[in-house]
Amino acid sequence: MKKITILKIITLLIIMIVGILSLSSFNHTPENDIVGTWIHENDLENKWQFTNNGICKWLNTDNSVDETFTYTISYTSPQCGYEVKTNGTQFYYLKMIDADGDEYCYDINVDTTTLSINYLGTTGYDLYIKQ
Repeated sequence: MKKITILKIITLLIIMIVGILSLSSFNHTPENDIVGTWIHENDLENKWQFTNNGICKWLNTDNSVDETFTYTISYTSPQCGYEVKTNGTQFYYLKMIDADGDEYCYDINVDTTTLSINYLGTTGYDLYIKQ
């Protein structure tokens, strides 16, 4: 009888742990993960700050704002005139627009600690670390 009760408790705990882990990863989307301040891995003076209201700021070393952009993240084609890969939500693209209306588009891969970014039309990625 005790074995059955212990097995029920263990089963219930496992179900609860799996549920909690599932909920903790629920908010991991590029739109949520990109929010914060990012520093280039090789250039500590290269900082980008993304807010949850679609604003990106390029920051100077003293954290003053160098330039401000609006941004969106999508997974559709085309991006800034480039036909890009689309496969459900596997490929993500960052579009930034400056005060003059100039558009800058990037292929991105982002999680809670790293942001890899490639300016569309070029090769190679830059890596940013979340501050």
